[in-house]
Amino acid sequence: MRKFYIIIALLTATLGMSAQHFKTSKKADAASLPKPVAKPATNITSNSFTANWEPVEGAEGYAVSVYRRDVAQTSGTYTILDEDFIGITEGSLIEPAGGDVDYLDLSDYTELPGWAGYAFPTFVPSMVAGKIYSPEIDLSHNGGKYKLIITTYCNDGDEILIESHGTGDVVKKTYTAHVENGAQGRSVDEIEFENGCDHLYFSVINITAEPGTADYFDRIQVVQDLNEGDVLYTCVALNDAVDAETEWGDKVSSCHFANVTKRADDVKILYYDIFASAYNIGYDENGKLTYNYAYSDYSDKVKVDLENLTSDISDEDDNQGGNEDENTDPDAPQVVDGKLTLGEWEAQGADDALYDGFNTQNSPIIFTYQHSGSQTIYLPSQLANIKDHTINSITFKCYADAYYTSDYTSSMKLYMQEVDEESFYYNPDSEYYEWFAFEADDPQATLDAQIDFLDATVNGEDVEIRFDLSSNPFTYTGKTLLLTIVNDADTYIDSNELVRFYMVKGNAGDAYRTSVFASDSNDFFWNFDQNHRITTIENEYRWRDAPAIQFEVEKPEANNIHTIENQPTDNAWYNLNGQRVEKPSRGIFIHNGRKVIIK
Repeated sequence: MRKFYIIIALLTATLGMSAQHFKTSKKADAASLPKPVAKPATNITSNSFTANWEPVEGAEGYAVSVYRRDVAQTSGTYTILDEDFIGITEGSLIEPAGGDVDYLDLSDYTELPGWAGYAFPTFVPSMVAGKIYSPEIDLSHNGGKYKLIITTYCNDGDEILIESHGTGDVVKKTYTAHVENGAQGRSVDEIEFENGCDHLYFSVINITAEPGTADYFDRIQVVQDLNEGDVLYTCVALNDAVDAETEWGDKVSSCHFANVTKRADDVKILYYDIFASAYNIGYDENGKLTYNYAYSDYSDKVKVDLENLTSDISDEDDNQGGNEDENTDPDAPQVVDGKLTLGEWEAQGADDALYDGFNTQNSPIIFTYQHSGSQTIYLPSQLANIKDHTINSITFKCYADAYYTSDYTSSMKLYMQEVDEESFYYNPDSEYYEWFAFEADDPQATLDAQIDFLDATVNGEDVEIRFDLSSNPFTYTGKTLLLTIVNDADTYIDSNELVRFYMVKGNAGDAYRTSVFASDSNDFFWNFDQNHRITTIENEYRWRDAPAIQFEVEKPEANNIHTIENQPTDNAWYNLNGQRVEKPSRGIFIHNGRKVIIK
């Protein structure tokens, strides 16, 4: 927004116009410049890059914004912005600083860039008075509903005016500050709006304060209810004063950002966009001076990876919300309500969805033997939409036709690892396939199973074998996922009974996806330790059909979107330099996470 202020500084004296009228015109006038064409960043380092775009015909300036992208992990109330002006250290309540300029960029004093003060702003440590403008904020979710929580240091009964520049016309609301004991002090008030959009800004001003009395803004918070999966862009760097031409007349089409991670909490993937602006001054048919401020739409966002030093036009899917999941590959199986399901999961006993079940024609567990083990391969193409997700549980499903087994008990172990191969290794020397090596002493999860197959058979219900990984979650990074399952039972079901698992059907010619072993006398580890061979004797078999599976997953952690919650305190007092104070006297101090003024 700084470009607007440069224009204002040059024109307001000549035109006799208010600075606010110019700022408001950004929202009021229709876009009339072409949308800039953004280009990938160059000169990328671990904390800097150069933003690039194609010059826009007719533009006189550009504003370039850099964002951090966050995804709400759960539905709830989130703090979108929290500014306490802690960077302001000048002035005092007796002798405030400032008051000598009509406009001041406050970005050097605030957590995020884009804050500004009008109407000759004045300052005391960690507070500001005047007409205060917020940065542009993404408040496009929750139907545009959001809440401001404003802490003022003022007189009881002062009137505070808020102007919200979002969807539609400017929404103005006024509230009355209430100070305890009816004197001068702090008032905390909540005000709700419903005109949020992706580039909203607002202003606040005390409109009734008397000269020489306190009319300061101490803290301004913005909160909004978000749904799981909602995407939020937060501006962490800004240059809104990029001239469209150099003093020699050359077109400007780039802008360099240094130390760009300073306000991004060291996030290494950032985004930027650009809009163009222009203004003209003229006279109408009556000879009255006129002006017009034109601006373009925002460009497409560009993604900048400061870790891998790459950049491309962003293809992020930001139309998320509710229970929708962040599926990045439309051709791969989709995550629905936090679960990825592969195979015939809802076939309810259909023969063509189940393994044969006879002898060892089953996977991942053979219930007709006391000991069994299996290894199964799930391909990256099947798991593309859970890349970088945390797996919190894994479930297999089987169909029972077992009228004599009501008390099956066993100990099951699940091992998980990612491998480079997409099929079992065939050793040409031995002419055998081989098991994958795995850490036998380090299972991902264990399960003490107690299953009533009789009850499931009588009721026609499927039986689910669920491994809970919540205490030891597995983060999937995108390679082939290998699951090893070992089952050691106290008994076995009768060979005349069938318990069959549902399948992910393979095709003729596919590589083998699962291999199984079963025995009443030897366990899987004994077999594995022989020579790693997968034979077709000793009850070892290979199948192109993998067992159907359901993953319960959690998206990657968002970067610095925080829910509102009570923070623990140590009840100590600190000065504005962070030093502990045993006996605070006059001045401004931090106590229980809040600023306190002692007179």
